[in-house]
Amino acid sequence: MERILFIPSENTKVIVNPSPQTRSTNPKMESAIDTVWQRKKGIAKRTSRALWDSPTYRLSSWETPEPNTLVLNLGETTYKETLGTHEAYPRYINKNLGPEYFANTIVVTGSLITSDGIFVIGERSKGIIESGKYGTLGGSLDKKQDKKITSMQDIAQAFQDEIEEEIGIKPQDITSVTFIGLTQDAKFYPQLHFIGKIPHPFSWIKQRFIEQGDEEHLRLIGIPITELAILGPQYMNNGSGALRTHLLLLAQRKDF
Repeated sequence: MERILFIPSENTKVIVNPSPQTRSTNPKMESAIDTVWQRKKGIAKRTSRALWDSPTYRLSSWETPEPNTLVLNLGETTYKETLGTHEAYPRYINKNLGPEYFANTIVVTGSLITSDGIFVIGERSKGIIESGKYGTLGGSLDKKQDKKITSMQDIAQAFQDEIEEEIGIKPQDITSVTFIGLTQDAKFYPQLHFIGKIPHPFSWIKQRFIEQGDEEHLRLIGIPITELAILGPQYMNNGSGALRTHLLLLAQRKDF
């Protein structure tokens, strides 16, 4: 089951530290990761999709040493380990392999709110994780040589970069980004949730998606904020784990 780990207040301070801790290994788990990776490479080749084993950040640990302070300790993993441990989860979770054996890749995820009061999410495309479900926007927190993650501002920027990659909305078109919580999905994926505000109507966002969006989302979904309390449950029923926890976090707030 998904879990809400931390809900920030308006005054929460987030500290980001590097961690040398890497994923614990197990021979059977490593074999499973290799099998998954080879299969994914075959699928990518047949469908002409790009697939590379890029470095990503993992959440080694987190803590709240004092009130209104969240400390995130970031280690390193790879996209290969991310895919492999995600698919190996059902087979190995019951063999006394805890979170330390999984990639624990950090996901930066969230939604957008438009100038005309529309809550924007996506419908996930066929062939990706949780395909066909309604989902939040975003992706894994990639480790890039030119963009080191040392603060929450860096993580919020990474969320904006994912938004640009997925639906064509540039960071300068997002007027504010708010961190609303840390959650964990059913397969140990830690998720940092954000809400971005856009000074444009939903129709403008849809046009940008048509012109520049990638293949991760089949289409964008717009829900009037005034109807979110009523319509939210039906999207949760066919929603990704990230969307379910995102809506629960959003329900805790009074400023959206």
